[in-house]
Amino acid sequence: MGNTYTSTKRSILENEFDYVIDDLEPVYRTQELGILKEGVCFRVTGQILLTCERFFINFLVDNAAVDVALHLNARLPQNYIVRNSRVNKRWQVEQNTSAIPFTLRRGTRFLMQFLITETAFLIAVNGFHFTTYVHCIPYHLISSVVVIGEVTDVLVTHKEVATYPDRIDTIRPVQVTVRSSLASTRSSRSGYAQLTRRDSGWRFSLVLRALHWQAEITAPYVGSLPRNMMKPGRLLKIEGRVKLLPMSFYINLQKGVYFWPHPIIAFHLASCFFKKRENISKAQIVRCAWYDGEWSPEECSDIDTEFLPGKTFRLAIVCMENAYEVYLNGKFLLEFRYHMRPEVVDTVYICGDVKLSWVSLHSNVEDDGTTLQYFTNQLVKSRSTYTIQPRRNTYRPTFDPSAFQ
Repeated sequence: MGNTYTSTKRSILENEFDYVIDDLEPVYRTQELGILKEGVCFRVTGQILLTCERFFINFLVDNAAVDVALHLNARLPQNYIVRNSRVNKRWQVEQNTSAIPFTLRRGTRFLMQFLITETAFLIAVNGFHFTTYVHCIPYHLISSVVVIGEVTDVLVTHKEVATYPDRIDTIRPVQVTVRSSLASTRSSRSGYAQLTRRDSGWRFSLVLRALHWQAEITAPYVGSLPRNMMKPGRLLKIEGRVKLLPMSFYINLQKGVYFWPHPIIAFHLASCFFKKRENISKAQIVRCAWYDGEWSPEECSDIDTEFLPGKTFRLAIVCMENAYEVYLNGKFLLEFRYHMRPEVVDTVYICGDVKLSWVSLHSNVEDDGTTLQYFTNQLVKSRSTYTIQPRRNTYRPTFDPSAFQ
């Protein structure tokens, strides 16, 4: 498989434009890579030393310039992971942002996965997809994998996989809490016979949380739904808090728990935050869907919302006859017309700069068959027939936080 080396601690001089890696002793090296193709996944495991400042994982090219197809540099004091490439002895533009928290800790074990696709590496850290790194050098030129730094008990394996990433036991998808009816739950639990105020339903959710307490959930969140549970007459309730310095977060209602192959996404809802102080409440809200191998047209709105840094929010995604309706803190926010039947959804995936406290699925219909008006948009008329939104053109949604600075 590879060779393990005993390393000695050296001074590593490095800045964001210059990486000194050639003179450092590797702790692990392997040249037994086999045939590289799309679907081959490298799995790197090891133990982070208590004194660790940083460690590198390099995918090297055997040429005169000693090119680096992928240089991954985990910097523990700064809590981020750098990605870069060296092409013809020159380093490219450094990448160091991610939508998920930094989970590497001194004195703990780590798992990193590197999936090769035709266009990019997909990189996962401790069971969660971390980032996508577009190839700067054709992947078939990679000749060896080297691990350098203050880690031990390192092992690098690779094989062709059908899904990515591997889920470790501690982050298996959780079951979304399912309530049979808002009406029956409300009357049996809290004595609220009728919704007389706009915030009554949300006030009731606080009662439920007191009865069924759970710790704050850090995104990414992967929740599983029973089959055919997401359909007209149902609503998904999400409660949480926006982080103090948010860049973006998104919610996927999708089929499948894996990142690759790309899941079918019935509804992708993303919020990208403006950075200017005078626009603190303004966000770009993006809606789209993924199916037949491509994204639907983006629907974008630059609007003032109650997604505020450090503040709590209460979100409801309601399945109507023709569209999803989204409510924020009891107020109608937007709608997204169906591109496919909502019954295909079996997974709720939430990622980005939010912390969650409650995710649950409820019925939006009373026992007698009438719809609860609190969760019905009175401003938008919808036809009674069930329709699917046709596709007009396709392109991948892009979220560039620098555009809002």
